[in-house]
Amino acid sequence: MQGRRRFLKHLIASTSLGALNLSGIGLGQNLDSHTDWSPAGLEGEAFWKDVRKQYTFYPNQIYLNSATIGLIPIPVRLAIEKNFASLAQGKYYLPHEPREKVAEFLGADVSEISLTHNTTEGINIIANGLPFRRKDEIIITDHEHVGNAFPWLNRARLSGLRFKVFTPAPTAAETLNRIASLITRRTRIIAVPHITCTTGQILPIRAIASLARSKGIWSFVDGAHGPGSTALDMHDLGCDFYATCGHKWLCAPAGIGMLYIRKEMLDTVEAHMVGAYSGMGWTLNHQEQSMLSLTQSAHRFDYGTQNKALILGLQDAVEFMQTIGLEKIYARGRTLAAYLQEKLLALPHVEMLTPTEKKSRGTIIGFKVKGRSLDYFRKHPQLMHFRVRIVPESNLDSLRISTHLFNTYAELDEFVDFIEKTKP
Repeated sequence: MQGRRRFLKHLIASTSLGALNLSGIGLGQNLDSHTDWSPAGLEGEAFWKDVRKQYTFYPNQIYLNSATIGLIPIPVRLAIEKNFASLAQGKYYLPHEPREKVAEFLGADVSEISLTHNTTEGINIIANGLPFRRKDEIIITDHEHVGNAFPWLNRARLSGLRFKVFTPAPTAAETLNRIASLITRRTRIIAVPHITCTTGQILPIRAIASLARSKGIWSFVDGAHGPGSTALDMHDLGCDFYATCGHKWLCAPAGIGMLYIRKEMLDTVEAHMVGAYSGMGWTLNHQEQSMLSLTQSAHRFDYGTQNKALILGLQDAVEFMQTIGLEKIYARGRTLAAYLQEKLLALPHVEMLTPTEKKSRGTIIGFKVKGRSLDYFRKHPQLMHFRVRIVPESNLDSLRISTHLFNTYAELDEFVDFIEKTKP
């Protein structure tokens, strides 16, 4: 408990509270109370009620969209404000290396982690850096976010690549079978999401990576929805590449991402964008123009100046989550999602899109209301009370609900009541 308090005091110490405008957000309490906050000693819903107090919400809105943007907890926001203040005063050297904490959190070696700006940047680094040949094949789903679809579509356009597309099945085993059935002698990579942005389905990444390795195929994972919603260990998953970010389930600031490159694959990926921190040295004058080798780690893809306040904010978010307990957070989100899915399945006018198989379901629930279009929900005044995601991807025309550590059963009951009243 003392360690947790020291952590939170460290985050908030020396912060100029006056510079952080929280007006109109419904905080309803003194920010100083967060200095000594610790959830220790509380159990059950009392524990999560206390955790919820570390977040702020717009009045009269239930936030169910962490899969788009995660709410940043107050202690982390105060720490970010402190970091920005230091930068503004010219203190731009990092006091320590946040990459070590990030690598530990992801279950990777420090040398295997590049700090990017977002998931899509990491995807582009891999999609444009791999040595494809014309007519090589990419296995991909029809449930991709534009951030994973467009980089591969663009590389296919530039290099004459082909796609083999599959729809994730209701079970992990059948999903793996569908992927296996698409593999040919031209298959070069399996590029799939860890968790689909459309329905929240968890794909069996460990099995997919193992299958790919056995066939001499690369495995890439769009992991935008991984950190903060499920336990991660890159070495255990076995994939070659994993691109992700912190601004969703990890509740970190937007503008900082993470790219994992398995150490054995480092020199397979060509670095097309380089700069400061990418190389071991260079010379450019009238007599000599040369560069030494690239940095012998994934750091070579950190190709320029980055916002150090955001990088530190990512570490602060990880430590905040660890203060609460990562396994508790993962279980909370899944338990709430399972509760919501059960309630929605009881409504005859709801078509469930998220698998009911436990290993394929996480913290996102996707569904359709029979006989109701997306325009109906876009124009429905009561939907403004709920912050949710409308899903046009894959022509689903569905709704997506995210459940996270600050959500409550009462919020989900209220949402289900709303959906019940939308019956045609």
